[in-house]
Amino acid sequence: QKVNQDNSGKDSWLPIFTVDQATGDLYVVYYDSRNFPANDSAEVYISVSTDGGQTFGDILVSDVPFLPRPLIRNDAGRAYMGSYIGISALQGIVWPCWMDNRTGIHQAYTSRVVFSDTSAPPMIGVSPETLDFGNVFVDSSKTLGLYVRNRVFSPDTLFVTDIHSDSATFTPDITSFSLPGANSRKVNIAFNPLSVGLKTATLTITSNDTAHPVVTVALRAYVLPITPTLVSPPNGAINQPITPTLIWTSTGASSYHLQVSTSSSFTTTVYDNSTIADTSRQIGPLAGLTRYYWKVSAKVNEVNSPYSQSRYFFTGIAPPSPPILASPANDTTNQPTTLTLHWNASALASTYHLQVSTDSTFAAPFLEDSSLTSTSRQVGGLASETKYFWRVQAKNSGGISDWSSVWNFTTGAREVTRQFTVGDRWNIISLPVQVDNNLKQNLFPTAASNAFAYEGTAGYMQKDTLLEGSGYWIKFGATQTISITGVPITSDSIAVGEGWNLIGSISEPIAAAQVFSIPSGLITSQFFGYQGVYVVSDTIQPGKGYWVKVSQTGKLILSSSSLARASNRIRIVPTSELPPPPPDGEITNLQSQIPSHFALEQNYPNPFNPSTIIRYQLPVTGYVTLKVYNVLGQEVATLVNEVKQPGRYSVEWNGSGHPSGVYLYRLHVRKFSETKKLLLVK
Repeated sequence: QKVNQDNSGKDSWLPIFTVDQATGDLYVVYYDSRNFPANDSAEVYISVSTDGGQTFGDILVSDVPFLPRPLIRNDAGRAYMGSYIGISALQGIVWPCWMDNRTGIHQAYTSRVVFSDTSAPPMIGVSPETLDFGNVFVDSSKTLGLYVRNRVFSPDTLFVTDIHSDSATFTPDITSFSLPGANSRKVNIAFNPLSVGLKTATLTITSNDTAHPVVTVALRAYVLPITPTLVSPPNGAINQPITPTLIWTSTGASSYHLQVSTSSSFTTTVYDNSTIADTSRQIGPLAGLTRYYWKVSAKVNEVNSPYSQSRYFFTGIAPPSPPILASPANDTTNQPTTLTLHWNASALASTYHLQVSTDSTFAAPFLEDSSLTSTSRQVGGLASETKYFWRVQAKNSGGISDWSSVWNFTTGAREVTRQFTVGDRWNIISLPVQVDNNLKQNLFPTAASNAFAYEGTAGYMQKDTLLEGSGYWIKFGATQTISITGVPITSDSIAVGEGWNLIGSISEPIAAAQVFSIPSGLITSQFFGYQGVYVVSDTIQPGKGYWVKVSQTGKLILSSSSLARASNRIRIVPTSELPPPPPDGEITNLQSQIPSHFALEQNYPNPFNPSTIIRYQLPVTGYVTLKVYNVLGQEVATLVNEVKQPGRYSVEWNGSGHPSGVYLYRLHVRKFSETKKLLLVK
């Protein structure tokens, strides 16, 4: 005979029965899940038979559902909490006993159930005693149920006459009903919050249970603001600016909390602000070409909503950094009225924007060019003796940089043109004015050679850029007039070292005797110009270069406007020694003056490959030998072995047939002998 009268198809298990010895009635207690559609919880029921087991009726005796679980015993064995169930009955009063985990731990429970043929007053039972709705979003709704039972198995009916809440946000779906003995009914409570925060209320149930005419149930819910909805940029958006504006929607929030991170877990953030009042915020600058995640929560009355579902976007190329200005140097003066402004390239820049103004605020720029693709711009038409300010910003598809720092320069006097004549073959020249482009190929496009400066013991060095104050050897193919236009050079301070120096000129002629020095009274030779042969010059002419030998390191001051005291002027002591010959060793026209002493010069160039020039001089006629030796003292070449007249000579040694290394060359004539080293590098 089936005991359980439920036909829902749910489980009943672990039954145990007893017989009331006074009445003969049969009672069976068991676990049952009939009231749970998911079959995931259980209650305790009693089935009773008063006809010897022919028919049964069911009654719910537990007041709270629970989830059966296994038990771990101290002896490491296993049991099931349903194994601990029992029942006892006498004279129509039944005491079932069972174990459940309604509080989170396993405990034993019992209930007094009265079964009798005689009338018994109804007894109300309500479960649970507290109804917790948990977290609920504002402007939404949530419904939970509780159970009202007539706990007496008798003909008397339980009349529930009123069910009401003291808060309008908690609403029962029924306010009165009746229950026969051993029956129950579910009452649904709907929660419809209108504001955020903790909400509590009391549900009152009135019935004809004389022992408990009024029963209360505590109601509780925590209302959260509505979670914001992210709007822009769209999820997965690419090529976003590094200062994007993030937009979201929400209702009724007093503030928002925005987080931005390069990690989807937001373990670290690049932006974190919980005080945003609007539903948008511009952030940045962010890194370029990077994925960023973002999410937002809302706050109302110090209550925070859950965060929105995060989104991500990719930044595009970052705007370039501000350019760094290069030349002319900041706060320079005496600049030409046509010059070229230079700045350093800014990483990732595609174009540049240049402003030039006589006003440091750039309210009315003299020049504005926003389409530059190079890092320089020639500016012409400038007024003389005027201060100009300039700045640059960089641009690309990712945006525009800040402006660079502001530099200034002041133009000099109006430009002048200086002309001078050069002969065919070698000439010593210099810059008589300040020019914007001082490349040799720009200044002397008809030159037939490179420009060579003299650097003391290092000898001649090729130069592509010419500096004011220096003299240079340059060869031309024909006699011609050179014109150079620029800002006048009215004075110059030229550094010189002990020995021969090749110096330049200024814009006006200056007498050699008017040159002064630091330290005062520097001893010098005459000034030697070159016109196919060295000639002593008493005037330093614009555009020309001159040799001068000085006694110590110092500075020569050339000025067209100041007259130095006699004590500050150089002391010119004539010498019979001639300056070094031109770079290629042309000395044919230099031998008209007889040297005063023997000398062997350092070869040039050195190191060399494969040829080098060795120069020497003789004050008298004599039998001359000039030989080259290796480091073992073995002779490898005889360059001169004959009688020579007084004069200056040069000879070439080609070392192509010898290995790389250090060699010695030795000059011997009469009682004079001198040896020097040279280095062949292949």
